[in-house]
Amino acid sequence: MRGRIVLLANGFDDSAGSKSTPGLAEYMHRSKIRNIAYINWAIYGFRDWKNNQADLAMDRMLEADFGVTVIDPKSRSTMKSTILNADAVYLKGGNPGTLEYVLRKTGADHLLREFHLSGKPIFGVSAGGIVLGSGRLWLISYYAVKPLLGSGYWWAGKGICREGLGLYPEAFVPHHEQSEFSPLVRKVAGALIGVSGFIFVPDGKMKIVDC
Repeated sequence: MRGRIVLLANGFDDSAGSKSTPGLAEYMHRSKIRNIAYINWAIYGFRDWKNNQADLAMDRMLEADFGVTVIDPKSRSTMKSTILNADAVYLKGGNPGTLEYVLRKTGADHLLREFHLSGKPIFGVSAGGIVLGSGRLWLISYYAVKPLLGSGYWWAGKGICREGLGLYPEAFVPHHEQSEFSPLVRKVAGALIGVSGFIFVPDGKMKIVDC
């Protein structure tokens, strides 16, 4: 085992009832996490969910219970020390293509790989978890497999077919149960996205991946 990825899905549709992830704080305390390097929306200019109640509740919990340092991608030296000296890295959701683009542009992708090899956990919420996995990001949205059926967002990240960081071999499908997609759809989607499997996490849940 090289490292641990914790995949989370918070509710993003307030009208449907948003959910933060219960048990996250308990898990972090049990894992002796004290200091978190935090990559949030402001890092990559995606503010559409700034009023999402589930994510705001998660932010308040993290800030109340842990030492949180927001990553500054404009200062590479500060970014490096913040990430590598943290007990955990927390990547917030948003636009997976744009997030991946900024991580690569700033060199944070290399730091995340180095951090992962240290064995310390990386928490990926929705898009944050998607970019840590494998597959072609332009075919993955918050509906993940649904764009193949003609719905959902198509997020290209500056119009380029971008790949995930590949810290685990599957593609992450947040906000959905596996039962929502037939075996045929999963097989076709996997071939198009370029992965052999998917990890499904419905809202309010988390999945631990040791890889």
